[in-house]
Amino acid sequence: LGFVYGIPVFLIGLSLWYAEIKPVEVISDEKGDSAWEKYSTDTFRKIKQDVTRHRYGDDAHLDSTLTALGLRLPQKKYPRLQSITQEEAENGMLAFTLTFQSAETPYKVWSNPERVRRYSKFFGPNVRAEVFKVDADKRIVALKLTTVSEEEYEALLNSPIVAFTSTEEEVIEEESSATKKAEV
Repeated sequence: LGFVYGIPVFLIGLSLWYAEIKPVEVISDEKGDSAWEKYSTDTFRKIKQDVTRHRYGDDAHLDSTLTALGLRLPQKKYPRLQSITQEEAENGMLAFTLTFQSAETPYKVWSNPERVRRYSKFFGPNVRAEVFKVDADKRIVALKLTTVSEEEYEALLNSPIVAFTSTEEEVIEEESSATKKAEV
């Protein structure tokens, strides 16, 4: 009788073990914890709650978020979340950094200026997004989300999108939706 029930239970356990996504590491200090308590947003709290628990059956931590932001390329694997860092930012508010190993999504995709603006809107309101390389050889990239005042957030959204290249600064003007519709 134990043999009859034991094999299916063993197989179910194996499948759960195979489909398990382990919680990510949270890096913080006293100032980071204090900034978290004062300035964390609902979105930040949901992300932290989601990625610091065991998950079963999902493709990756934040898989639907990565898909919505276009950070999972077709027929490629998801970037793998390695850690989150909460620290006090230069402006005295909260800097919430998501660090990913992005083996199949190039850094250029992550750091596209229009996409970085979209991160601010997606994780906002009142969030400024930045992307930077942590380790180019290991293809580790970080998405730093910093809480900002409402005035700074509005100024960010209303400013032209700026792309920095190694030789010059290029300003990309956003087209209005009316212009886009006229071209179609």
